[in-house]
Amino acid sequence: MSMPIARVEDSWQIAEFYNNKILVEYKNKDPNHVEWAKALKDLYVPGLRDYVKSQYPLGPSSSSRPKEGMSAVFQEINSGKPATAGLRKVTDDMKTKNRTDRTGIVGASEKESHGSSRSFSKAGPPKLELQMGRK
Repeated sequence: MSMPIARVEDSWQIAEFYNNKILVEYKNKDPNHVEWAKALKDLYVPGLRDYVKSQYPLGPSSSSRPKEGMSAVFQEINSGKPATAGLRKVTDDMKTKNRTDRTGIVGASEKESHGSSRSFSKAGPPKLELQMGRK
């Protein structure tokens, strides 16, 4: 695992590639883009790098808090209380399988309307060789 300051510097090198594209493209077009790109560099290079160096010199610290959180979750699961106690009852009219507007039966008239819209106007036998060098 790399040190956090190295990660910040690597991520800035990646971001700097696109930042330079913005600076080149909008140099004479839009000063707002150029100002934004310069502000991003000022934020990243001294700001974020120095913050990470001072607050997390060896990386994120591991605390017992996440372990306590997971043990609390498992303790609640194992406590015997029903997990679905706070949920509402789903009635039959809420279920998709019982909807009256969807019977699931396709009528003959619907089948014909779909089939008639797909008419092909190819005449003649299929061609098996290239025509004018095209595939």
